[in-house]
Amino acid sequence: MNVEEAKNHRCPLCISFTEQGLSKSGLKITDYVYDNCTADRCMMWRWNYDVDGIKNKAVAETIAGELIYDDVRVKLPSTTEGYCGLAGKEGAE
Repeated sequence: MNVEEAKNHRCPLCISFTEQGLSKSGLKITDYVYDNCTADRCMMWRWNYDVDGIKNKAVAETIAGELIYDDVRVKLPSTTEGYCGLAGKEGAE
């Protein structure tokens, strides 16, 4: 989703507290409200990376099991598209 779409979603970690007054016993009464996502200003925001054409087969494998390709060009991270690192990518299983 893009940054502007994300800002329309509620975030369970963005909470505002407002003072509602005092109770009969003199204790402060506070209420909380979930705020909207801060999108790219949040530490959990992750940018989408686009891989531009894997043309050849894998030529090697790292110890961690990642494949290394002969000709891979990776684009820079998107400046408009990303996702919440807490909630995950859309359509992921």
